[in-house]
Amino acid sequence: MKNYNAFVFALCGAREHIDYLHIALKALKRRTTLPIYVVTDCSRNEIPIEHNCVIDVCTPKEYTHHQAAIFLKTSIHRYINIEDHIFCYLDTDVIAVGEKVEAIFKEFKSPISFAKDHCVLNEFSSYAVHCDCRKTADIFNKAFMECIDDLDEFSLLHDCTIKKNRISFFNFIERSKSTVTRYLKYRIKFFLPFRKIYFADNIILDRQLRCWVDNFGNPYMRLVSMKQVACSLNLKWNFIFQRLETKDGKNIWRYPCNHLKEAIKDKFNVPIQNDKWHHYNGGVFLFSNESIEFLEAWHKFTLAIFEDRYWKVRDQGTLIATTWLFNLQKHSTLPSKWNCIVDDSNPQSIPVKIKAELLHIFNRIGDDSWFFWQRIKHLISDE
Repeated sequence: MKNYNAFVFALCGAREHIDYLHIALKALKRRTTLPIYVVTDCSRNEIPIEHNCVIDVCTPKEYTHHQAAIFLKTSIHRYINIEDHIFCYLDTDVIAVGEKVEAIFKEFKSPISFAKDHCVLNEFSSYAVHCDCRKTADIFNKAFMECIDDLDEFSLLHDCTIKKNRISFFNFIERSKSTVTRYLKYRIKFFLPFRKIYFADNIILDRQLRCWVDNFGNPYMRLVSMKQVACSLNLKWNFIFQRLETKDGKNIWRYPCNHLKEAIKDKFNVPIQNDKWHHYNGGVFLFSNESIEFLEAWHKFTLAIFEDRYWKVRDQGTLIATTWLFNLQKHSTLPSKWNCIVDDSNPQSIPVKIKAELLHIFNRIGDDSWFFWQRIKHLISDE
């Protein structure tokens, strides 16, 4: 039985990240009375950290600020009293929005607990190492977005209602793909001989307008022929999986490769048997004194890639390697409500209804021009 629980952040360097921290702290303090620690290298920080429990650690001078922050994160257990406590590590872009955030500590499963990431290993691969696959995928995706902008004028509008309806549409499509029965029900409706076909609330196909419209008939998305898009981009449209693919069958929206898997085997001699394994996300994790061996190995692997230019500077690839080293690839994971990833570049990740306790928001924390931030900032503000 652990004596008490606590939250902990680790960061240093740019003002942007410290600003994120201050927002995250403000949200968390509204929802917990537990201790909150911040581990940092004060000498690197562009502005002071406004918090009463700051632990100052001197990081190696030869590291960039980004490397130093990862250094602190993966060695976090060295700077706090880990004996008989359970800690919850949070990235600075993780915002507490639920009323039961302290319940996360009940989820701890020895030796360490992570939530799953938003993609699988081979789809994440090119974000971890400097292979050519990410550059190729970015070229395809840029061409696709330009094509959509030409065919669907609503994609360029900044109206909040239109954006919300589009997100609801993409979420509906994802739910429709969750089972064969749901998907068939969705596809069959296209053959109905009506001008307007009702799929769900605010998801109505108006054949005469060739648009998706809301309950009041307001259009928010043009009905685009993906076959036409595919043809114009010299790609092919996979009707079964509803995705654009290269001629050799690669999904351009995911663009999987095995270069990370190969790099892990080459550098750490850790074989990974499943290239579609749903790996863990390092933005939120629970740890205790039972986690020390795992964290030490993660830290060691991470320092090793700092010296290897083929590897990108991040901790995710080495987390994958460490997980397989310890045979924890089937370990119990935190439910997604404890690390709900919201990525503004992926509309399908933006929740219509917020049911999470912790939101992991990529890139746009504090951005008042972003409609989703406008929706949630009242959860942080004292007003």
